[in-house]
Amino acid sequence: MRTLAAFTVGLIAIHTPAFAQDREPDALYLTGEADSSPTFAGGAAEAEWVHVVSSRSGITLGGGSTAIADLHWHYGLAGGYMRRHRVVYAGRVGLGGGRTREDGFSYARYVGTVAVPIAGGVHGEAEAQYVRVAGSAATVFKVGSVYSGIRRASLRAAYYSTWSATSHAHLVSGQGEWNGARFSVLGGATTAAGSVRPVVVAPTDLTTRPSTELFGGASVAVGRSRLIGSVQMVPQTSGRLIRVVTTLKLALESSAEPPRQDAQ
Repeated sequence: MRTLAAFTVGLIAIHTPAFAQDREPDALYLTGEADSSPTFAGGAAEAEWVHVVSSRSGITLGGGSTAIADLHWHYGLAGGYMRRHRVVYAGRVGLGGGRTREDGFSYARYVGTVAVPIAGGVHGEAEAQYVRVAGSAATVFKVGSVYSGIRRASLRAAYYSTWSATSHAHLVSGQGEWNGARFSVLGGATTAAGSVRPVVVAPTDLTTRPSTELFGGASVAVGRSRLIGSVQMVPQTSGRLIRVVTTLKLALESSAEPPRQDAQ
């Protein structure tokens, strides 16, 4: 499952569990990705504009293109968030189409998230996601929590349950983050519950579902912008899949809300 947004958000500021709270408004995110495994290779590019509408709501617009093995597709993105009585509701839709060597196909991704503070620096988050690409579809449910009561650091844990036409899998993940004013790092792992055996990850699996992996990343402030990089390693039956992601966050002027000090 694509985790570009998770890395981008986590390395920009302390990752409270709401999309709306993590991403600073009025910014342009430019992301590039490269994937390599013993059986296929590919890459992706994505651009997304995040704009605040009010102190309690905002929108995102963008689009991207992906090419993996003999698959390639293009898509548009639209989303938004709303904060009501301390609860944050967020949604995101991606729609597009592409081709294999033989046929065309449609692409769709629908994501809905609810996040709520619990107590003592602990937040809870629930997310539902449906993804369809090249005849492969999956539904992913996630329940997680974030503890941000440690100065400049946060810890998170999550449980995933995924359904597709051929399988039903359960995964757990853990992640730690340290966030400085100009430099941030994170690291963690995701593993299948009850099994740690490597598997063969198909090209469509990268987009439609989470998988067992190790990951780490860092970000550094460059003026009012920020450069973010991450590496994911997915063990496979033969060798490993490596994903490298780079994101440039370009801060844009905002008349609604001045940039936060830690983003400068």
